[in-house]
Amino acid sequence: MNLIVNTRMRVAKIIDDFGRAPEIKAGSPHTVLIGRITHNHDFGFEEHLRDGRMDMRAAAEWYVNRFMDIYLANPLIDYWEGHNEPRPHNHEVMRLFAQFEIERMKLMAQRGLRCAIGNFPNGSPDLELWVDFLPALRTARQLGGILALHEYASPTLDAGVDPQTGEGWFTLRYRKVYRYMVPREYQVPIAITETGIDDVHTFQGPPSQGWHNYMSYWAQQGFGDPHYFYLRQLWWYDEELQKDDYVLGATVYIAGAFEGWDSYEIMVEPFREMFEDYLRAHPNP
Repeated sequence: MNLIVNTRMRVAKIIDDFGRAPEIKAGSPHTVLIGRITHNHDFGFEEHLRDGRMDMRAAAEWYVNRFMDIYLANPLIDYWEGHNEPRPHNHEVMRLFAQFEIERMKLMAQRGLRCAIGNFPNGSPDLELWVDFLPALRTARQLGGILALHEYASPTLDAGVDPQTGEGWFTLRYRKVYRYMVPREYQVPIAITETGIDDVHTFQGPPSQGWHNYMSYWAQQGFGDPHYFYLRQLWWYDEELQKDDYVLGATVYIAGAFEGWDSYEIMVEPFREMFEDYLRAHPNP
């Protein structure tokens, strides 16, 4: 919380523990807060198709009502995510997911709440499937929603980015989406609600998971101090995001890691101090 407030961070994402939101907003009122509720329910779009249960209004009502008490108890959260990292892999499933998100947004809007939609995982969905998600983007534009995406890469954040176009298949993938697949009249603000170093299938190298596990590899490659090297990668990414005025910002995964995700933790020294110094020296535009 102190890091967010002290640097007037542009966007932050909170997972489950929303009680500090009033303190964050009091200290940094312009910070956009995105909320995610962890749950074990993975919406089975394939099951709905197979069983013929196509009423996405009913599905969205079940989902929204399940968490409505939490939503209403935390009015300072600016946008609420839905399902985390859905993976629609064909046109039929994507159309079903888009309808679910439309109904979720409408139900939330009735209570004065706004949504972050999509929440697609790194490198997903396939570009040709975005045509089926356009109706959801249109509704988000009407109801003040945003598009949430995850972008990771390995062994460095710029892996797979074309220096000529500034587009990538993992990081900066959102540029491909908005340049080629989503007409301007459907475009809404984007938040990269997870980013950092994580395995991608195109790289076969060091151990799995987060940036801590890549430090030895970076040292072997002669990249210098691994903490500063990771900061330089985030610095590069930050500068790229700022070139696109439709991007709200990105949230680095993760500050305050829970069990099993320690290799992603950014609140470790000396990285935390470097990161805070960077944010102080590069205030929000």
